[in-house]
Amino acid sequence: LINSLNLQVQFSNVFLTNYPNPLSQKTIIAFSLPEPGNFTLKISYSNSLNVVKLFDGYAEANTLYTVEFDAVNLAGGIYFYRLITDTGIYTKKFAVIK
Repeated sequence: LINSLNLQVQFSNVFLTNYPNPLSQKTIIAFSLPEPGNFTLKISYSNSLNVVKLFDGYAEANTLYTVEFDAVNLAGGIYFYRLITDTGIYTKKFAVIK
């Protein structure tokens, strides 16, 4: 499930965050790109082992996208979410607490 909301403000950089963090079951990953383009959103463990590809698609500029990720089947630990765009790769981490 991916949702979008057109923003009235201009972002000069990629916006990427998740909440809640740490989490035990679900988290929302939110992102916005300053320019339109293709993107892939992935979750990985230990910054190398891919766990799941959440979404692959096209994003409009300055639009806030949200993706709900269900982590109930993941073991506790540190995970990384990676946004891959036409202009770069952006990585942040989240903690799963069991």
